[in-house]
Amino acid sequence: MDKRQRSFYFSFGLAIAIGLTLLVLKNIQRSARTEGEKAYGPSLPVDDLVPGSHRMVTDVSPGASNSGGRNILLLRKGDGSLRAWTIPTQMGQPTAPGGDWFTPGQVCEPFEVDTQREEVRCTMRLVEDRSTVLHWTWDGKSLDHLAPHMRAVPGREEKGRFKFDIETPDVSKHGAPTR
Repeated sequence: MDKRQRSFYFSFGLAIAIGLTLLVLKNIQRSARTEGEKAYGPSLPVDDLVPGSHRMVTDVSPGASNSGGRNILLLRKGDGSLRAWTIPTQMGQPTAPGGDWFTPGQVCEPFEVDTQREEVRCTMRLVEDRSTVLHWTWDGKSLDHLAPHMRAVPGREEKGRFKFDIETPDVSKHGAPTR
């Protein structure tokens, strides 16, 4: 075997060794990430939500990839308890529920979260000079006969994060709060 052949085989072997090393490292990294998700589950940070505050985020709950337009409204009540509600959207805008909380209805103009009264409001324009306002408490109960109760996002607060209930990931299986 001449010098060029040895150099070729050495380079080829080195390239295979580097490739296998990278493959093993990537597999270890993927394993660690999967184990982390199993240990902690999908979650959202909520440790910065002080009593009386709220945040609207894109729905990242399990099964949300099939959800179409949905957001999650996180509400930190005055007593410190956390609530998470499904809000349908259309082109990024919150909408009134179109019969249920998974079908967007008419766009809310505006969609408001009143921190003083702990109330959520959706104003729907009916015609140019007329509108109707739908109201919900921060506990998800409808204050109007026109709208259903809000749909809770299954989960709980743990160590400054809202952790989705991965045992029952389909949000549609969870009903409204009881009266």
